[in-house]
Amino acid sequence: MREKIEIRLPSELLDSPDAERLKDGLKDVQDYFDETAIDLEEDTISFFFLQGQYEHINRSTTIMGVFISTLPIPALAFRGVVTLKCAESGEERAEIEVAFPHSFMGEFSPNEGIFTCFTMPTDGLTQDTVFETTEFVAQFSDIEYVAIDSGDDSLVGEIITE
Repeated sequence: MREKIEIRLPSELLDSPDAERLKDGLKDVQDYFDETAIDLEEDTISFFFLQGQYEHINRSTTIMGVFISTLPIPALAFRGVVTLKCAESGEERAEIEVAFPHSFMGEFSPNEGIFTCFTMPTDGLTQDTVFETTEFVAQFSDIEYVAIDSGDDSLVGEIITE
């Protein structure tokens, strides 16, 4: 059985004016992960889509989701490509490269999830829409991360400053 995934906010948001409101919403996200069996690949960082809000006027979707680390060591920063596909048709709806430096996320421990929101350009839709968890399949690929190898305190990966 997999260890419990502890969900948290990015470190940079802990002192923001919205921190208390975000922490209140985080309880629902933690409850979801506690109650839902999620199949995660080992030794990587995965992205789990929670909800999307498409705004047709901007042709973009605000994505709410959780990055989950199953790496054996804490990551200091990471980046990769998030792709969202329609669960029903498999059609790709959106793709974006994301990068999270240490200054934003803090140390990203194994079996930890970081709740985040980001906006991505979206094609193929014609009206404002809210997408729920079951409507999209998310993929996180081309993953690069920086971590400290505890065996010799050397950096693993490359430095990410974006």
